[in-house]
Amino acid sequence: MKLIAALLMALLVGCSAQVKRSAEEPLALYSDTRGAIVLNITGTERVQSNAEWDVLRNVWMNAMQRQAVVAGMKYSEQMGETRLTQAPATLVRINVTNFRYLTTGERVNLGVMVGNAWVNSEVQYLDGQTGKLMGSRNYDTSSSAWEGILSAMTDKQLEALSQSIVADVRGASALARSQPVANSPSKAAEQASLEQKLTELQQRNLPYEQYQQEYRRIVEAEKA
Repeated sequence: MKLIAALLMALLVGCSAQVKRSAEEPLALYSDTRGAIVLNITGTERVQSNAEWDVLRNVWMNAMQRQAVVAGMKYSEQMGETRLTQAPATLVRINVTNFRYLTTGERVNLGVMVGNAWVNSEVQYLDGQTGKLMGSRNYDTSSSAWEGILSAMTDKQLEALSQSIVADVRGASALARSQPVANSPSKAAEQASLEQKLTELQQRNLPYEQYQQEYRRIVEAEKA
């Protein structure tokens, strides 16, 4: 009985996902940006044509939010084109170059015959207020047929990727700004208004699909 319970627990937990970085040295970010992440996820044209693209993006956004909260960091999201932020923050721009989305249920039901899940991404770290590129690296992860049904599928891979990205921001070397960030009053007011509306939207705790619809409505209204 204990053996069966142990096997069931192993199936639920599975193997941990391994993340490969293109660089291991710490990032260097402005000291006032290491406590806040603004996330923007996009993908190549081929990636965005994948039927599972919206699922992958939503799961990744949720994972990034969880990891940021665990790290005690402020967190918000952008959709569409990247935009400068009013407050100091690290703008994390993720470009997904390739992926194969698989669930744990598919692995359990079909075993190794279902193949491997993987995510390949390029991540840029920008100063949110100026758009200056502070660093970039690739993050990749893949399941292994050798791990069988215990292999980490896409949701666990995205959780591991998010943990690595948040840790890299949190653990970055601190840089001092050579001069204060200057925003024009009108532009600053526009950005502050948009950020206030998005903050209020997050506080409403809407279902994710409804949240996305409201997000797009607010952003499009600001552009008009």
